[in-house]
Amino acid sequence: MAAVDELVSGLTSSLAISEFESVEVVGLEDLGNLKAERFLLVGKLLTSNAFHKEALFGTLKRIWHTREEFTAVSLDDPKRFLFSFKTDFDRKKVMRGSPWTFDRALLLLASTDGEVDPMSVSVDSQSFWVRVLRIPPIFLTPAMGEKLGNFLGTFYMVDRGLNGDCLGSFLRIRVGLKINEPLKRCVTLRLSTDEPAKKYEIEYERLPYFCLYCGRLDHVGAACSVKASGAIEVEQYRRWKTIMKDVYSIRAENHLTGQQLGLFDDEPQKDDTASMPSKRTGVVQSFDEAFDEQGIMEMDSGMDCPLAQVFKRRRVHKEKEVTVSSQGADGDVVGHREGRVHLNQGVAEAASSGGAT
Repeated sequence: MAAVDELVSGLTSSLAISEFESVEVVGLEDLGNLKAERFLLVGKLLTSNAFHKEALFGTLKRIWHTREEFTAVSLDDPKRFLFSFKTDFDRKKVMRGSPWTFDRALLLLASTDGEVDPMSVSVDSQSFWVRVLRIPPIFLTPAMGEKLGNFLGTFYMVDRGLNGDCLGSFLRIRVGLKINEPLKRCVTLRLSTDEPAKKYEIEYERLPYFCLYCGRLDHVGAACSVKASGAIEVEQYRRWKTIMKDVYSIRAENHLTGQQLGLFDDEPQKDDTASMPSKRTGVVQSFDEAFDEQGIMEMDSGMDCPLAQVFKRRRVHKEKEVTVSSQGADGDVVGHREGRVHLNQGVAEAASSGGAT
């Protein structure tokens, strides 16, 4: 036993930190000469699927359009990355252009000064442009935007337009949203002493796929713990594109508009296994094909539907690009139509008659 104790004692003494190893190698006066000027972002890809790292980096280099090349490296977490830019201009440009997605997954970004371990940098929020609709004109002010922004998340700024005024059909606010908190579908405001409080709808720009059950950004329906616990059985959200490019409504009631236009099945997808493209899924070159699919069929059968009325008396006043799509519970597209659409009053009436608010 004595021999064993001596062996253990010898190993312990040899593994202990020696006096020489405790000496500080770098002095504080040398730190300035040892630093490199880098403008850094820490990124995290919110996905449960396997992905090709080089494909991600190549895609980002094409879409970020930086003035100078940047460097991207993987960290210990395979879904975390460190991006190094040569100028602060390029770093700020990437942050202003967010949110960014890769293969339908949200890429979270956070600035860091590089003086801490990138793995310890918190990457749990993302900034979005949010639109609050139908606010009375006298309340379209920066002060109201800040108030609403602090309610929605972390307030950053209000879009004042080129003339410095917030006047318009909505209040546009830049807000930081926590990915582990539900998205808000509306805000309740009482803006007059003579009227009760009203709900004002919210729309999100460039909104990625999210959970339609609990409204969080950090997963989709198949991975929802709230749904798995049985607390929620029916989708509480929807993700519908409006006629404005890359602008989404998330209220479940608004799926009626898509159904009114004949672009989706009447029954929404209820479970993850059923979230496959419907028989109407696909891309059309023009809205005439959508009319042929729904409107002409109903006209031939003698039905008096809004689309048939529009098809008969269409007058071209202006042309817009319209995309209408929906997200299934597990992130799959369950309905999609896009193309160039001739809009007149009849089309607008058909769209508005679907019950959207």
